[in-house]
Amino acid sequence: MWLINPFAFKILLNLVGKMSTSAFWNGIACSNMSLGALIIFLVWMLILLRRG
Repeated sequence: MWLINPFAFKILLNLVGKMSTSAFWNGIACSNMSLGALIIFLVWMLILLRRG
């Protein structure tokens, strides 16, 4: 679970955004922190649902 944190997703999504100059990938890079938080939220919800 230590891999699932906002900083890791911020770096990962920033690197993915730098791969191309298209508007889609630029949008991914610009919204890195909010997308990272959404991914973290979804993963934690999955973990909580599996435990219950």
